[in-house]
Amino acid sequence: MSIIKEGIDTIMTASDASQKFLKFIIELKFKGSVYYFLWGTDETDSDKDKFLVDYQNRIVCFYQIGDLLCYMNDNIDLLFDVEITLAWMKEFHLKDEVSKFDFNIIYRFIDDQNYLFECTSVDALKFIDLLNLMGDYIKQLGDEKLIDLYYGEDLSLINDSFHLKYFWTSSESQIKEMFDKIKTEFNYFNYQNTLRKIVQTFESALYIV
Repeated sequence: MSIIKEGIDTIMTASDASQKFLKFIIELKFKGSVYYFLWGTDETDSDKDKFLVDYQNRIVCFYQIGDLLCYMNDNIDLLFDVEITLAWMKEFHLKDEVSKFDFNIIYRFIDDQNYLFECTSVDALKFIDLLNLMGDYIKQLGDEKLIDLYYGEDLSLINDSFHLKYFWTSSESQIKEMFDKIKTEFNYFNYQNTLRKIVQTFESALYIV
């Protein structure tokens, strides 16, 4: 799975069934509400990470986990990795742990340039987790323009700098080299517009059933 560090800690608290079948219910805090949707690995398609989407490629979301499970049971034709997903559904229980994400933090990384370079390690981890989550949806869509934006230089510079600063074993010279590169090559306006487009794409894909 693409989610790292804090996300992995979150994922690892998920149910045994989710760990076994690599299917996870995501709890997403989003603009004052909490939604639930399915995300996991499709072992029938090169282990790609995917969301449960409808025929319009919208991520189907629910206010209650039970409603999500009922929808999946009634719409088996929409499931990915069908056999394994059905096996997961048989073992998953409503009391089981789910993986929790707070989408609201992403807006600060769009609008606050100072915080972008002064954020805490905890928030940097949350940012990367959310970026990976959105990236999985963009790749599932197969939109080449969005994929190019996702892997673009300015967003990649920030992503790499967080990894180098907080996650990887890095020397002071490596960190200095990265931040010198950011000073000379990073375009905040391009980064801001890129991240905003990715966020808007993901937001518009959330379909409340």
